[in-house]
Amino acid sequence: DDVTFVMISEFGRTITPNSGLGSDHAWGGNAFVWGGQIAGSKILGQYPTSFDNSDVTQIGRGRLIPFRSWESMWYGVSNWFGITDGQDMQYVLPNNGNMGCQLYTDRDMYTVGNTTINGCNDRSVGMKLSMLLTVPRYLTGIEQKRICKAAIFLTVQNANVTARCIVVDQQVIVNFDFVRRVLSAGDLDTRFLEAGTPVNFTLDATVSFEYDNPADGSLAGTEYVENVIQFTDDMNEQISNGADCTAGSSRRRLDGNCEFALDNCDQVTSFEADLTDAPSQFPSLSSKPSSQPSTSPSGLPSQHPSTSIIPSLLPSISYEPSSQPSTSPEHTPSFEPSISISPTPPAPSSKPSVASSS
Repeated sequence: DDVTFVMISEFGRTITPNSGLGSDHAWGGNAFVWGGQIAGSKILGQYPTSFDNSDVTQIGRGRLIPFRSWESMWYGVSNWFGITDGQDMQYVLPNNGNMGCQLYTDRDMYTVGNTTINGCNDRSVGMKLSMLLTVPRYLTGIEQKRICKAAIFLTVQNANVTARCIVVDQQVIVNFDFVRRVLSAGDLDTRFLEAGTPVNFTLDATVSFEYDNPADGSLAGTEYVENVIQFTDDMNEQISNGADCTAGSSRRRLDGNCEFALDNCDQVTSFEADLTDAPSQFPSLSSKPSSQPSTSPSGLPSQHPSTSIIPSLLPSISYEPSSQPSTSPEHTPSFEPSISISPTPPAPSSKPSVASSS
């Protein structure tokens, strides 16, 4: 019970061979963890649905996009070693703050774990940022950190909450005027885009931002996070590359109040927030039914089926005959007679038959 084994490779390998019949470096890999207190016999993360190009994480030759970071597993192992304080965890895993709530705690990995991640227990804000860029590109890792640090900075300044953040998706959209085409000189069949045709690039980024309500049980300050208009204006000010934000050293960025500014970002054009309750890390146990029942049925039948004297408005339909006849038969005759595969055996008559001969 005092030992945890971790077997891991620093990177994955391609499934198909190269020209030398060997494998090349890939990306996503896996780790095997076992020990006396490990809650084993399960897979954490997302196992590929297929190893061909139909899988969304497959980018060719068996290279898989990682579903979780390197830190996700070590976070739970560190919890098992007794590291639960935020500052201590920052020392052991300096990048854990960049992973949002996409981490595994000792509760996920061990039979004796009970750790939760601060900032991942109460509220979840799914944010979408649309930004005008001067060049078509994705956000760099540093810029993703700046967006999340800006959001956390604003909540620390204006709301008494603990938050975590991560950029989970990006999409680049190129917009230009296809109509503005002119004939090429000397060639009546060739057209080209007119010089000066306006072209702009939009980057849509999806951000997962989760936070805990204040420890005193109040909601003081949380109204700032939920004020989309104010949050949008403040985020725009923080990450837009304005006239005062010039490229240079990190010291020049700090002096110019541009710590979180993105390179080549003209403006944050829109900001949407969808506020929901964060998924619970602990299932609720209540004798009262939920005011928002699940719309998806459980994959496992209940060991305690419900009983009701009120008939269902949506009765079940079965193609098999019941082994027990109904105690309350229907009094209205059926318009569609039942069809039997075998004839019904005749019942004995209460009157004797009369035979005649000629």
